[in-house]
Amino acid sequence: MTAFFGETPKQWRLTVGDVATCQETDFDRIVLDLLAPWELLDLVDRALRPGGVLIGYVATTPQMSELVEALRERGGYTEPWAFETLVRDWHVEGLAVRPEHRMIGHTAFLIITRRLAPGVVAPPRRRKPSQGAQAYAARRREHRRELASRTEGEERASASPAAASQQGEERASASPAAASQQGEERASASAAAASQQGEERTGRAEDEAVRRPAGRADDVARHGAYVERHHEGLRETERDHERAVAEGEGDGSP
Repeated sequence: MTAFFGETPKQWRLTVGDVATCQETDFDRIVLDLLAPWELLDLVDRALRPGGVLIGYVATTPQMSELVEALRERGGYTEPWAFETLVRDWHVEGLAVRPEHRMIGHTAFLIITRRLAPGVVAPPRRRKPSQGAQAYAARRREHRRELASRTEGEERASASPAAASQQGEERASASPAAASQQGEERASASAAAASQQGEERTGRAEDEAVRRPAGRADDVARHGAYVERHHEGLRETERDHERAVAEGEGDGSP
């Protein structure tokens, strides 16, 4: 600054620090050369006087889009003017006039807007809303929901340790009595179940013991009847043979 003006301007003062902590106001120009200048618009609202100019210097199109849309959504500023400067030298020698073979095709993007006085509304845009603007608005709404959800989650996380500690103490104090009561209930239920199962097993064993002898007796009776019928058949065959011999019809051979 001193090399440019030859002296230090009286109205100029250099302060090194975080711009987000600046407490001064009534600036007529603010230039933000930051990664996310839209995050400091609250500071600009407070520090920039009505009619003052805000200039954003960004390097990429996503940054440019984010800053312009944030200013439009916020209100209180003129329609942002976004542009870039391309530098192309020309070769001029007599009638040989042509562009130079090399040029600076991109420098950076500049966004310029002016702070409006309180209560003043910028003239409405005469441009038809595009699908890109609608998609951007939907993305902004989704981003806000994510931030709200994240903030709510952090608040719950900060409140959880105390609540968890209190619940843990209550559970710890209630656990011995509950565990003792549950143990007694389980023990009594196990004894009753064991007794019932023992009675059922005893009854089944008695039934089987009664059924088994009866089954064996039936088998013996059926076998005896079979043997008796077989012997009766043999005896009947012998009687028929004897009658045939007696009547002279056989030779006496069995």
